[in-house]
Amino acid sequence: MPAKYLLATAACVSTLTACGSSAGSTAPSSTSTPTTSMTAQWKPGSLDGADHALALRIAHEQQRKVKGTFIGATAFTSTGTPFDPQGQCDNGMAYLNVRLVWKADANFVHGGVPGGPPDGPRKALLVTADRGTGKVCEIGAMYRAVGANPGETLLYGTWPNKADG
Repeated sequence: MPAKYLLATAACVSTLTACGSSAGSTAPSSTSTPTTSMTAQWKPGSLDGADHALALRIAHEQQRKVKGTFIGATAFTSTGTPFDPQGQCDNGMAYLNVRLVWKADANFVHGGVPGGPPDGPRKALLVTADRGTGKVCEIGAMYRAVGANPGETLLYGTWPNKADG
């Protein structure tokens, strides 16, 4: 979908007050479960119109920074500490999390762990932002099992299935 249509969609969604969780496509059902650290915080279908518009903005900003074969972008909300207990997101507030998935040709890398498991066929960035200010406070990269979890909202692209990567 051309960027001008995505921007128009984001503007329309942000002006609707009765969108609720139907603002975006939701994930197909799956037998996968969220990671242990996120299970207590999970809110399936939790994006309202404002969250959806913010997630689209963040996804497009981050996607422009990476070169590679893009798969899809999803988003979900959470509360508490997303990943880094000492990071900028560690204040117990409500957060918007945007997951962007690429094939392994994406141009971000990591040092790896000697003797660690090999990277998968896909890479992902998980971007966490304060829902109130829209400010990104944490970005993490993943190299294995990078697909979306049930309850995430598909923003655009193809649903990044965990079984594929």
